[in-house]
Amino acid sequence: MNLISQVHKCSKYEVMSALRLVLCPTLASSSIKACLRAGAMYNISSDQSRQTKSSRSGVFLDIGKVHQWMCTVRIGKFIQEYAAVYLTAGLENILEEVLALCLDSGPEVNTALLETVVAASPELWGIFQPYAHLSSCRTSKGNLTVPKCLNM
Repeated sequence: MNLISQVHKCSKYEVMSALRLVLCPTLASSSIKACLRAGAMYNISSDQSRQTKSSRSGVFLDIGKVHQWMCTVRIGKFIQEYAAVYLTAGLENILEEVLALCLDSGPEVNTALLETVVAASPELWGIFQPYAHLSSCRTSKGNLTVPKCLNM
């Protein structure tokens, strides 16, 4: 919200900056790559009248609903179409990463496994909490850990 307060415009650049600020570097780079891929596919799709925004950009989540949510919560006075495409692609990438971790842990994904995987990862646990800035580098049990990106 502070990124767009001066011009009251939300564009794809503000979404990418927010992803870089909120996510760990590895998750942010994969999310930004997904955003760029979705934006490119959305831009080059030719049959605009017969396809939804989601199918044009190659994402499964509904871009129209995300854009409607962005307008409802008043992220900015003007919200560019590409901002909704980028935010949807970024959210979908985060969900894919969580699902991949769940599938690595067990053959069947259920709520208990999902909670266990998110609780064990400091990168994921922080972004699923309402006050992520207070729980930086901590797991759900309060153990202090170093994120994978800094663990070189």
